[in-house]
Amino acid sequence: MTSAFAEKVLRFIEEYKMIKPGERILVAVSGGKDSMALLHFLSENAVSLECELVAANLDHGLRGSEGQLEAKMIRAFCEKRKIPFYHKMADVRKFMLENRGLSPEEAARLKRLEFLNSAKTFFKADKVAIAHHLNDLAETILMRLIRGTGLKGLLGMKPVDGFIIRPFLSTTVHDIKDYVTINMIPFSSDKTNVIEDFDRNFIRHRITPLLRQLNPAYERAFWRFFLNTLEDYGFLEKNVAELMKLTLWINGQALVEKEALISREWPVVAEYLRTVVQRLSRKGYPPTRERIMALKKLLRSPRNGWTIQFSDGVDCVSKGKYIIFHNELFSTSSWSKKIETFPSSIEMESGKVWIDIVKDIPESMDGSDIAVCPISVVRMPLLLRKALESDKFVPFGLHSSKSVISLAAHEAPPDVFLNLMVLEDSKGRILWIPGVRVSEHCRFCGEENEFLLFRFERRSTRGT
Repeated sequence: MTSAFAEKVLRFIEEYKMIKPGERILVAVSGGKDSMALLHFLSENAVSLECELVAANLDHGLRGSEGQLEAKMIRAFCEKRKIPFYHKMADVRKFMLENRGLSPEEAARLKRLEFLNSAKTFFKADKVAIAHHLNDLAETILMRLIRGTGLKGLLGMKPVDGFIIRPFLSTTVHDIKDYVTINMIPFSSDKTNVIEDFDRNFIRHRITPLLRQLNPAYERAFWRFFLNTLEDYGFLEKNVAELMKLTLWINGQALVEKEALISREWPVVAEYLRTVVQRLSRKGYPPTRERIMALKKLLRSPRNGWTIQFSDGVDCVSKGKYIIFHNELFSTSSWSKKIETFPSSIEMESGKVWIDIVKDIPESMDGSDIAVCPISVVRMPLLLRKALESDKFVPFGLHSSKSVISLAAHEAPPDVFLNLMVLEDSKGRILWIPGVRVSEHCRFCGEENEFLLFRFERRSTRGT
């Protein structure tokens, strides 16, 4: 006979489509009562869920022999139930020394994420099940509200988040304790849960007892608040996704047209900015509200060429019609390709360049993707290289020199601009910006009988 607890959790799993038939589920097990309850519950219901279970445990190396004793207990539990088990030790203290400024909680979290990804790969698992419950959710919401989070921050624990699933998220810790007691499930106690060293434990032992006095069912109130916020954010997320489709991502850089941001409602733009900056941040940090508001002011101003610096090495730069987010914009990379023989074909990030010698000028010539240059005005060999901020040339049809990057910022397609290249001859004269403009130096008078033919074929990467 299925218990009320089991029926509730199974309904929750079904409601959010957490587990599909035939999937392999990796259960993250610390050895505490919550994760041991989840491992027990999923093993008891694996047949009805039509899934395969594997388990993984990480010893953070912070509690001496206790971590090894926990691993031994989990291994015995798994062996009894024929569940494959993966265990590893981490040196969180060493990791903190190598990454100054990380708190023990943050360092442990990062090592745990790294471990779960490696365990998922090792087992070829489809999902990772984590034992977060309703009290964890309430504590997380409180912690983030105290720190001034936004809507997305309130949704840090979703029932399904990519390959992460949380089958116990709508279940209280009291219900889990009862389940552990009734089923006599072994578990170990982490001493850090009863010592007020961390913010979460302060909230758990000092704040939530006061909330319970105000509302004995405060967890359910937080759950309703969470669901309402999730529904509201879904609308915002849909609009942000549309902007992400208009964004080009290449090599740690993201580019979007300024008009795409200016034409949308500010709440959508603000959330888009948080999403992009957080994605580019090495530590996954979102930008502060102060930085976001500074960017809002600049977006609406007539100024161009400005830069906003975010934490963790992320910058936002205005270039012509584009807004670029990056860690290393226009890198000083020395990539170049010398061209001495023809025909030549060169692969680049933004596409492919072909150069050949021809006697006839193609009718489809446009000066950007297809262009020609009289051989008589070119000094060999040619060099295809990355554009530099200092590059200047005279565009075809003009009589004065222009900055290559400034010109491209207004004329180049986004994928071309993010990987801007120039073709120059041995005298350092820029003959062509692939995908943008050919040089006035390549003008011909009608008496030439041999030309260099330049062709450029683009490839694009948007919204990835």
